[in-house]
Amino acid sequence: MKRYFLLSLAALLAIAFLGCSDEEPVTRPTISQELDKDPPAQSGPRVARFEDYTYWFFSDLESELTIVVGLEVLPFCEDGIFNVDVIEMQEVTNPQTQDLVNTLVHGDDLVVTVWPLVEGYCYEFLENDPIAWGTMDVVATDNDLYAWLNDQNRTNTWGFAGHGSLETADGPAEVSAHFRLVSHEGGDGARWTTARVNIAGR
Repeated sequence: MKRYFLLSLAALLAIAFLGCSDEEPVTRPTISQELDKDPPAQSGPRVARFEDYTYWFFSDLESELTIVVGLEVLPFCEDGIFNVDVIEMQEVTNPQTQDLVNTLVHGDDLVVTVWPLVEGYCYEFLENDPIAWGTMDVVATDNDLYAWLNDQNRTNTWGFAGHGSLETADGPAEVSAHFRLVSHEGGDGARWTTARVNIAGR
């Protein structure tokens, strides 16, 4: 889920997670190992479903809002507690194109906070109050998860859409958020096409 860990908050979380964990790493087959296996003769696309952990962090420059979904920001910034929500992950591979992996992510009731526009440093979250807070249902997609590893000139698009009824200082409000990025491998790199956070009535 590498590309969803955006901006400086991602770096802080990575350092804290790697530096503070005492647990032994769990050895799992890598996606490359799985893809290198010979598929059954005349088989179709292979589907793998499993649970994983992730969060999303992005900003809407137009509305001057930043949203964090799937991560409890204040416990992390105040005490270093890394609480990340569980999501359902589906990966689809095709034996005819083994380096192509499509993903679908689904999450229900993921924790969400909406903030004034910030870059993602903890001190910014600690110096500001959230504008909205609650939970959100999320769907995220990626049509070529490992596009950055291949040398083919394929167009990769990935993004996120979420909706929830959140609390604000003025009472409940419907909040929606979405982003979409497009990357042309071997071309002009990744670029945002949309990044929106909307609080109804605001």
